[in-house]
Amino acid sequence: MHAKEVRRYSYLLQRYLGDGVMHRFFVSTDCVEKDTIHIRGREFHHLADVLRAREGDKVRAFDGTGVEYHGTIIKVKSKEAIVRIEFKEVIKEGNAIKITLAQAIPKKRKMDDIIEKVTEVGVDTVIPLRTDRTVVDISEGQAGLKIARWNKIAIEASKQCGRVRPPNILGIKRFLEVLDNVNEYELALIPTLYEKEKDLKSVIRGCKLNSVITFIGPEGDFSEEEVRCAKEAGCRTVSLGNNILKTDTAAIAVLSILKYELD
Repeated sequence: MHAKEVRRYSYLLQRYLGDGVMHRFFVSTDCVEKDTIHIRGREFHHLADVLRAREGDKVRAFDGTGVEYHGTIIKVKSKEAIVRIEFKEVIKEGNAIKITLAQAIPKKRKMDDIIEKVTEVGVDTVIPLRTDRTVVDISEGQAGLKIARWNKIAIEASKQCGRVRPPNILGIKRFLEVLDNVNEYELALIPTLYEKEKDLKSVIRGCKLNSVITFIGPEGDFSEEEVRCAKEAGCRTVSLGNNILKTDTAAIAVLSILKYELD
C-alpha cells in the first residue's frame, strides 16, 4: 500500500475510533500551498484562543473548492498556524440539484437562523430580498456588513455539517429584479397563501431537474401584485398546506422537501 494511503486510513481509523476530535477550518485558496496550509484570521483565533490547539493536533480544512484536507499542526505562531497536509479528499457532488433560495428579509435576526439552517439542508445560493411587505430597512452602508455576516454564518454552518462548498450569499436585491432572471432556472416556485389548490409535492412530483429557485415571502406573504408578476414571469404558485408557516419555518420546510424529492 502506498505511504499516503497508509496515512489516510490511519487518520480515518483514528477519527472513527474516537482518538480525538478533528476540528474543521475554512481557509481561502491562497492559504493552501503544495504540502501545507496556513490558518489565519478568525479561524486562527478559533484554533489558538478558543480550542487551544497545539502542535501535533490533527485538523481538517476546506477551501470552498470541493477539497477536504487532513493534516497535523506543525507550528503555531502569533498570527497563524501551519498545518502539514497528510492527505486530501476531493468531494464529488455528482448530479445534485442546484437550489437557490430567494428569501424576503425578516425582522430581527431571523435571517441569521435561516442562513444557518438552509446551509445545513443543502442550499447552493441565497438571495436576500426586498419585497412590498419587507419591514426591515437596510441602508446601502449596512448591506455590505449584513452580507459579510451572513457569509460568516454560512461558513460556520458548513464547518459544522461537513459541507466542502459553503452556499453563495448574494447581495440584497429587489423582488422584481430577481424575477427578471427566473428563466435561468428549470423551475421557479413561489409558495403563497393565495394558492389553495396546488400543493408543493404535486408540482414537483416526478420532475428531473438540475436547477430550482424558490421564493419565500415576508411576514404577511407576498402582495397580490407580486404574485401576479411572478406568475407572468413563469413562476409556479404552490401551497404549503393548511397551516400558516412563519417565513423562517417556510424556508426550511421548502428546502427540505425539494432536497428529499428532487436530489
